[in-house]
Amino acid sequence: MEFTARITMPDGRVVEKTVEVDGGAPIGELDLGNVDAFVKAFDGFEKSIIRADNEMKTGILDEYMSVLEEKKEKGRNPDRRDFEMEVGRLAVPFAGSATKDLKPKEMVVGISFCELSFKLAAKMSYSESAKFLDRVLHRGECQRIVPMTHRNRVEREGRGLMAEYDRISETVLSEYGITSGIGGPIDGVLLPERVSHPKLPACVDRAVAESISSAYNKGSSPEASIKEPERIASVEATPTDTVYVSVNGIGVKRQKESRKPGSGRESKYVENNVIHIQSEESTYCLTADGMQKALRMLLAFLLSNGLLEDKRLVFITDGATNIKDHIAKFFGFRQYTLLLDWLHLEKKSREYLSMALRGGKEEKSAVSNALLGMLWVGNVEDAQNYIRKLDDKLLKNKGRAEEMVGYLERKKDYIPCYALRKALGLRNSSNPVEKANDIYVAKRQKHNGMSWSPNGSAALAVITAIYSNGELSHWLNERTLNFKMAA
Repeated sequence: MEFTARITMPDGRVVEKTVEVDGGAPIGELDLGNVDAFVKAFDGFEKSIIRADNEMKTGILDEYMSVLEEKKEKGRNPDRRDFEMEVGRLAVPFAGSATKDLKPKEMVVGISFCELSFKLAAKMSYSESAKFLDRVLHRGECQRIVPMTHRNRVEREGRGLMAEYDRISETVLSEYGITSGIGGPIDGVLLPERVSHPKLPACVDRAVAESISSAYNKGSSPEASIKEPERIASVEATPTDTVYVSVNGIGVKRQKESRKPGSGRESKYVENNVIHIQSEESTYCLTADGMQKALRMLLAFLLSNGLLEDKRLVFITDGATNIKDHIAKFFGFRQYTLLLDWLHLEKKSREYLSMALRGGKEEKSAVSNALLGMLWVGNVEDAQNYIRKLDDKLLKNKGRAEEMVGYLERKKDYIPCYALRKALGLRNSSNPVEKANDIYVAKRQKHNGMSWSPNGSAALAVITAIYSNGELSHWLNERTLNFKMAA
């Protein structure tokens, strides 16, 4: 078979490349009455076409670059670099000044190749994604993707992305007088009135709340009934005009590094912080390698997108003190609501009871269901009294039961009436950020045997996040970020 490609230059000159490959169209061999026979006969033909296509693409591009080089001034000393593309690898004679920021043997990489390779790196190991690229791009032995080069490329891109997020965040915050030396806004920092003292949308109508409560309470015990109507005064009526923010951290195993004499003990884990932002149907995710940096970036994002102007701000977290303290530091200047994620509360309650109670599954389940029924309607004091009054015969570890009472005491201000919120169609869970954690970090970085450097883990997480935010193509083409909510 013979394939020919032509490129006509602006001056009319034609660049042409012809490729011949063994084999031909198996016209006489095709048996259209037998699917298996057809597929087998066609396979060799298909492979010949693919091989010819690859050779033709790289061949015509090589001829094209030769013609361009001829037009340059003689005596020029080009820096010939490999150019990595989806269609293959091509040697390009760049002017020396064009490659001054590259390492001596560093390749130049095409945008389409970057987009494909980064998407794969976010989902599978560097070794596996390099093999996958070799397969789908039909790379021969001399053009195979080197896993270490692939990893270094991803990490370098991730560092560039983190630097761009920092740059955008600092630019936004500086416009409001919030300098890098402080956390959130402080006295003397001028913020729009709609940001610092927002006119909040109406809360749930009292009559509506009482109607929901009345219907829910039918058949419920007093302890598991919705009480204290005054507690509903701050509950948003609908998700509209409310910004939901879920914050969570996730640790992955840290790579072992040789410690210098006198240096402190390093943590066994590398922590990434993931923030999920939702306003009506639009979402955006941020990742950062520190809670301070994550919340500072969040403040910049909300200001930049007008999401603090006359809107309710609701944080849903797992109750970690570090998260709570940073939220207060950066957003204490205005109204916000902090809620304990129901799924976390349920899990924590079951764990405490499992350690505290004796007996079989049915006995433990009966106590758990009764306790969770009280917590579901926000009756923390009733739940604490229920635990305190448990028969000693049911307890194998009274200390654990007392620990749970203490846990509920510490978290009581953040435990709402989940039943009412559910009836109103409001969020009770930080599940979106848990899912984001799973996608951006856990699935890729928490496999057995894997360990990560802080930079490597954070770089891969931020690349996965911008892919999810729909910003990867824009970043690769424009080298900047929209920093806007994605529908």
